[in-house]
Amino acid sequence: TGITGCFKGLSTDDPFTLDIDLVNCRTSTKGIGDVLTSVTGGKTALPSNIPDVRGILNVCMKGPLDDLRVKADLDSDAGTMAAVVDIDNLTAKDSLLRIGGKISTEDLDISRLIGRNLVHQCTADATLHATMRGKDGPEGTIDTLSVNRLNINEYDYSNILATGSLSSRRFNGRIISHDPNFNFLFQGIFTFSPKTNNALYQFYANIGLADLHALNFDQRENSTVSLTTNANFNRTGNGVLLGNIDVNNIRLTNDDEKHNIGNIHISSRSTEDQYRANITSSFIEAAYFGTGSYSDFMHDIIGITAKREMPSLFR
Repeated sequence: TGITGCFKGLSTDDPFTLDIDLVNCRTSTKGIGDVLTSVTGGKTALPSNIPDVRGILNVCMKGPLDDLRVKADLDSDAGTMAAVVDIDNLTAKDSLLRIGGKISTEDLDISRLIGRNLVHQCTADATLHATMRGKDGPEGTIDTLSVNRLNINEYDYSNILATGSLSSRRFNGRIISHDPNFNFLFQGIFTFSPKTNNALYQFYANIGLADLHALNFDQRENSTVSLTTNANFNRTGNGVLLGNIDVNNIRLTNDDEKHNIGNIHISSRSTEDQYRANITSSFIEAAYFGTGSYSDFMHDIIGITAKREMPSLFR
């Protein structure tokens, strides 16, 4: 482990410039947590269930503070990460702080980092940038996100692309999967008006084909699903949520049988303590009203339907 470098511009009119290399620094999640706890005055900075991941960190910082480039790579027992980040206007008073660069991972076990057994090895490359806009908050954009491996439920998803932008008032994102067993498209938009406190949610999803057996969700050798869905929701300033969901062209295949389920339309209206929903389709018409949330109701429904048919989903 070693650190070398120099500072320039401390006693001259030249801009303050860094040239620092941190080589083979041994680090761990616990060590980072201890440092953050001391900085925050004794408050625990990281959740207690996060495993102690250990690794070797290399960092290189070069350039003036208003045009700084930072290169870093981490080789840990949970996988590897690398980043090249450009930071502009860090000290400039009349210019916006801008951060942009590239981040990559290779076989990074995300479950080891977050302490939850959901997503495992991830190999991905991302190009992104962000601008800090003072009172308006930050604006961030994922220019490209390419996922070559994402292990979920013991299956390696591949060939996934994503882009998106995020600010305090708007989100717009797209995910496209060309995985051989999961052909999928998602487009989502969220907007928020601080003046009226109204919000709009819209999303569209298309599952061209999901092979539930290959994805380890169904033990039956022939089990697939395809569908499209649209959703539009509005939240008013007084907390009322109004919306519609259309699930169309639902097709299921299991064993040697094919089922053309058709379309389902769901309309709903909810407040903090009342929930209403109407469901219409070619095979069912139903209405729901209650003080229990939709999630509680659907949890009970799933328990007596999908959980019986596909128990591996709920392991």
